This record gives sequence, structure tokens and C-alpha cells, in this order.
Amino acid sequence: MRRDWGSRCPEALAGSMGRTCGEHDFARRRIAWVLWGVPAAMFVVGGLVDPVRRMLLWTPAFVVAGVACVVNAAECGRVHCYVTGPLYLLAAVATVLTGATLVTLHWSWIGYSVIGGTVVAYVPERIRGAYVVSRGWQASCPSPRPARSTAPAGPATGTPYRNK
Repeated sequence: MRRDWGSRCPEALAGSMGRTCGEHDFARRRIAWVLWGVPAAMFVVGGLVDPVRRMLLWTPAFVVAGVACVVNAAECGRVHCYVTGPLYLLAAVATVLTGATLVTLHWSWIGYSVIGGTVVAYVPERIRGAYVVSRGWQASCPSPRPARSTAPAGPATGTPYRNK
């Protein structure tokens, strides 16, 4: 199935079950506080404590948020989740490796990468829409731009050729 960027219309994501993306999008549910709010708080607190506690706080926070984003991207097509899911999972790995002193990274590099990556991940949503949608579903979403014909234009009239 081919997917396309850019619907600002969650109704365009109606699947065979008749549900819209709003029903699938974790960010629109109360569980969002558990999946991203608690990890965000753990991230902030982890930035204020010693490295061992930081590793113990940041690792599960990044794993929970990362898995939630990967699942949300797969289920709903939320654009920023395609970036933040892998970003948070890589941050969890970097946190463990740094906390175990297997690699030499500054904690600030991990923290700023997560913050910067999260901010940058929202840019495509602002430009193209919050969801990646299937082209078949896109037809139900009103578009601000008129649809273009894919058939070549006729020589004199400018009308599309039709197979007869």
C-alpha cells in the first residue's frame, strides 16, 4: 500500500473498521500522559541527578516513549513518531552505553539531541500535516488544492485523452 504525506484531516484515515485515526492516535488519549508525560518528567529529573541515577531514569523513559512512538507511527501514521520513535530508542541505547562507561559521550549530547530531534520532528507536521495517509483514504478528505488529472492533455482542447 502506498502512503503519502499530508492530511490534516484525520477522517481521511478511516479504515475498514470505520474508525478514524483519532481513535488510534495515542496522543489523543488519556494514556498519552503515561506514555510521554511521565517519561518527559523522568528526563527532566534525570538531568538534575548523578550519572547512575540519570541512566536509571532516562533508559526506561526513552524506551517507553520510543516504543509508544513506533507503535503510534505504525497504527496511526503520525508523522513525528516516525522520527521520535527511533530517536528515543537510540537515546536509550546511548544512555545505557554512557552510564556503563562503554562509550564516552557527554550526557548533554544525549539530552540536547533528544530535545533538538523532537523539535525538528514536528516541523514536517506543521508543513505537511500530522498524518501519513494511504492514497486510497485521502479522497475522503477535502483538499484545499484542486485535484490534478494524471492523463496527458489533448493537443488542441487541453482536455485529457480518454481510452475508448
